[in-house]
Amino acid sequence: MADDFNVLDQAGGASEDPQAGRFGLKLITLPAGAVYDQYNLSSGLAAYVITRASASATLTHLGIYVGTAGATDGGANEMGIFSVAGERLGVTGEMDFTAAGWIEGALTAPVAIVAGTSYYLGCVTHYGTPPKIAAGNSTSFDHLAINGVRPTIYHTGQAAMPASFTPGSLTVNATEYLMGAR
Repeated sequence: MADDFNVLDQAGGASEDPQAGRFGLKLITLPAGAVYDQYNLSSGLAAYVITRASASATLTHLGIYVGTAGATDGGANEMGIFSVAGERLGVTGEMDFTAAGWIEGALTAPVAIVAGTSYYLGCVTHYGTPPKIAAGNSTSFDHLAINGVRPTIYHTGQAAMPASFTPGSLTVNATEYLMGAR
């Protein structure tokens, strides 16, 4: 019998990601134990962190861990899920980043994910005092492109989650924000 910390089921097939599963999530961008600081998510900055589906599932919510709440809302505050090519697959409605803790938003429509496929989870906020997001940070190699995949990227001047983006044209970010999906 498979347990929460075993990535293979009895038949030897993929089951849920043990890091995500222990929090009731289907996707997570980094292990919670890798979080050691929090960083501003500046107004209009859309940040994207890559994750990989260990099992096929249907997602209904996206979430992010806010370490310090934002204040003075000034526009769209939402999350999205994107293909590794940058095509938006789903977006949440308006989210509230004015409290610390795990913040979730319902997707406007369910999104099916496929085992063994990579996805970007993204977030954009518009606060006068930006929320600080729980994150891990790399000053070495975690932010480098490997096999054409850029693990953490961003662009500025975004009014909302875009319909698409070109991952290779975005700025590589050494900060990896804690995001997830269920």
